[in-house]
Amino acid sequence: LKLGLTTMLKRTAKPEPQFTLVPYDCHVVGLDTPGIVCEMANFFSAQAINIVALATDNYAAPHTSAPMVRLLMTINIPKEIHIADLREQFLMFCDDLNLDAIMEPAKGP
Repeated sequence: LKLGLTTMLKRTAKPEPQFTLVPYDCHVVGLDTPGIVCEMANFFSAQAINIVALATDNYAAPHTSAPMVRLLMTINIPKEIHIADLREQFLMFCDDLNLDAIMEPAKGP
C-alpha cells in the first residue's frame, strides 16, 4: 500500500542548556552620597548578576534633614549561584558603605 509519505532524518545538536534565573528584590537605604548607584551596579556586575529594574528616591531624614537615598532593585540571580553566600556578601558590602539593606525573593508584579 503506497501512502505518499516522505520520511527524512536529520542529525541535530543537543540544545544549549538554559540556565534558570531567580528574581530577588534588594532594598537599600542610607545617606545620599555620590556613586551609590554605581557601587551597587559594580557589585552585581562583578558577580555576573543583572539588575533588571532600579528605582531611586531621595528624601530628608526626619530629625536631622540629612539627605537620604532609597534604592529598590530587582536582580536576576543565576541558579548556580549560592544565594545565601551572595546575600551575606551583599549585606557586608552594604554595611561597609554604611547602608541598610535587605535582599529577599521577588514578590512578583
